Amino acid sequence: MRVHHLIDVLIAENDRLVDYISYRFGDRQFAQEVVQETSLRVLQQADTLDEVHLRWLFLKR
Repeated sequence: MRVHHLIDVLIAENDRLVDYISYRFGDRQFAQEVVQETSLRVLQQADTLDEVHLRWLFLKR
């Protein structure tokens, strides 16, 4: 599913995301918190997004 791919990317690119946000805002701690909160929100919504995706597949039939 697409959501699981997004989670894999968040995990694999964690350091790059933190580096980029840290560069933009000048605060590494803030950047780590942003990436962590974003990842948590994606994980919390993963089941809901999977359900929506499955419903969409049924509608396409």
